[in-house]
Amino acid sequence: MKRFGLFALCAVALLMVASASHAKNPFTGNLLLNPSFEEDNMGMPGYVPEWTLVNRMGVDFPGGGEQVDGDKALRVINGWYGHDEKDGHLFQNVALDPGLYLMSFSGWAKRYVLDGGFAMHPDWGWVTVELTADDAVVWSQTWDANDKWTEFWWVTPNAVQVSDHADVHLRWGTTAGVGTKSFDVVLADGWDLEVAKVVPEPASMLTLGAGLAGMLIRRRKA
Repeated sequence: MKRFGLFALCAVALLMVASASHAKNPFTGNLLLNPSFEEDNMGMPGYVPEWTLVNRMGVDFPGGGEQVDGDKALRVINGWYGHDEKDGHLFQNVALDPGLYLMSFSGWAKRYVLDGGFAMHPDWGWVTVELTADDAVVWSQTWDANDKWTEFWWVTPNAVQVSDHADVHLRWGTTAGVGTKSFDVVLADGWDLEVAKVVPEPASMLTLGAGLAGMLIRRRKA
């Protein structure tokens, strides 16, 4: 009887301690490499360190007001006068262990399309920011080519099941048939992806602990 009581009390205490520690469950730091695109392209067109870039014409890392954090930003020039370029795509893959995750994804993006007279045409282009888990979209936001830095920030309302990886994406394109643009440009800066692996909920552990305590009380009364 005494051994059982001691065991039960120890189990309850351990569960309470575990509950308190799990409740803190912090997010990781930023998992993205070169997240503010401050590593330059070393003179190689189309090269973005740590990122995969497809369907593009040229890349540079400008300052001079076209960045958010005061250093550099990615700028992809995807078309010239008379060109209808294919949609562009920039992404980075982040390997994750299997499990359930809470995610925080944030950053900045900017897009503009100019005609031959250098007039801005927001309706000629679009840009999409996207987060995927195992190639399935879990969040996406799209806006027009309005030549304004747009901040995005998304936190999962529910845990996301991941078996292998998560990817962050920047996609952009120009309205089909425009054919008269002079510059077709997208920019990005200050991206951040943080995750927290979900562990047993504190409430569940406390419930289990209370159940063991109840068992102990009933056993003593018996």
